[in-house]
Amino acid sequence: MLESVSIPKGIVITEHGASDFTCYSAYMCSETLSYYFSTYGNQRIRKISLSESLKNEKEFKNFPIVNEEDILELN
Repeated sequence: MLESVSIPKGIVITEHGASDFTCYSAYMCSETLSYYFSTYGNQRIRKISLSESLKNEKEFKNFPIVNEEDILELN
């Protein structure tokens, strides 16, 4: 449902000639305190949970991601 509002790359060109597109999609679950997201470069859904240790974190927390499509082999 949420992907229905995504803008594919190349469909919209700005007045400066740049491509305007949806670079990521994000979803939150208030019951599990989880944040789900995927990027334009890698459609795999990633999840970050708001754990107790993360709640107590005093500093900015950075989660590096791979923004290139990867394949999960199932067999």
